[in-house]
Amino acid sequence: MEKEARADPNALLEGQAEIWLCIFRVVETMALKGAVELRIADITSSHARPITLSQIASDIGSPSLDLSSLARIMKLLVHMKVFDADSKSGCEETLYSLNASSKWLLHDNELSLAPFVSMIDPAPISTMNFLSQSVKEGGTAFQKAHSVEFWDFVSLDPEFRKNFCYSMEFSSRISMKAMLTKINRI
Repeated sequence: MEKEARADPNALLEGQAEIWLCIFRVVETMALKGAVELRIADITSSHARPITLSQIASDIGSPSLDLSSLARIMKLLVHMKVFDADSKSGCEETLYSLNASSKWLLHDNELSLAPFVSMIDPAPISTMNFLSQSVKEGGTAFQKAHSVEFWDFVSLDPEFRKNFCYSMEFSSRISMKAMLTKINRI
């Protein structure tokens, strides 16, 4: 490692940065899930124009909303290019708006990824803690995490089954529309 650092310190720093990004991508995933749960895209869309953080907070309607937490989530989502933000519009507050990515998070849209994002659930996520064990011992990580295979889990948990089926329905719509569009071009 020491010899590599002397040979190309920039490459080593870039490698370290990539590992840090991998470690913290889970934060991005959870911010995305939070945005779907809070219906931030739906709130922004309902105003039909860019809106302030205060307007988003007001429409969330929680009596104990933490505005600073919401601000941090919105900054991250803007950084991730999920929402757009304009702080130079002559307004004291930043204005948030939908973009091509956030439009996929609208709940009432025929082609929505919101149900799929909602599937970011403790059951599948906890499975990831068993990947190395499944490699060492065989079997699936899901079975090691939950003592049943995935499809058995789906049949045993009605709430998970409902969310899973709903997300698969929307995912199928998106795939089918893409295939039909491609076929119609031929």
